[in-house]
Amino acid sequence: MVTSIRELQSMVAELGAKIDAPKPLLIVLTTPADDGAPYVEIHENSFSYVSSERGYEIYRKSTSSLDELLYWILARAVRQMAVKYELENRAGNCDTRRLYFFKFIQLLGQIRHEWAELAKLDIDEILKSSPYIDS
Repeated sequence: MVTSIRELQSMVAELGAKIDAPKPLLIVLTTPADDGAPYVEIHENSFSYVSSERGYEIYRKSTSSLDELLYWILARAVRQMAVKYELENRAGNCDTRRLYFFKFIQLLGQIRHEWAELAKLDIDEILKSSPYIDS
């Protein structure tokens, strides 16, 4: 069990280095930044990943799994990297999510194969209710 933010930050940096993630995307916050950026609370036997803005809690996810916490943290950084990639490689006549989802899954898979599988499941759920729309 990770007992300090310093330990957690070190793990996040090591995993982020596998995909050359920009260091600012890998900063683990420990207090609310009031802009919605998530922060981590370490409890005796669990972790919370919390987002709040101007004193209003947007979401709180809790887990006893270090791997799940690391996935949440790294997925946020990877999302931003995937958006940047899509913007730089936009294909004019297809749903922009195609390239974004592809890069998101690819980058997570470079960190941990299991994380790519988790992302695929989440994306499949999204596409059930909001399928691709290509022009």
